[in-house]
Amino acid sequence: MILPVLARRKRSSLEIKFDVLKVISLGVDGPTRIMYASNISWKVLKGILEDLLKKELIVEVGGMQKRYRLTEKGRELLRKYEEIQRAMNERKGFEGSER
Repeated sequence: MILPVLARRKRSSLEIKFDVLKVISLGVDGPTRIMYASNISWKVLKGILEDLLKKELIVEVGGMQKRYRLTEKGRELLRKYEEIQRAMNERKGFEGSER
């Protein structure tokens, strides 16, 4: 399942990391499901999960089956990122209307 929000042009590594955070925030918590929902390879996902764990943006929960959850730090960072995205996408009026 690829989330419509995530299906788009080629993404930067930063965008991919935030897409993984977003997917986890939506309740997708298993590594395979995160991989498919984020539209990335297993190798890329493993590196991202390791990085997000080191930075304490996610935690690993569960026993035999790995599951991931956002930490408060991860939720706050994702919220700020989405706020910046919204601000960057706002239109400040129509082009050419300031004469």
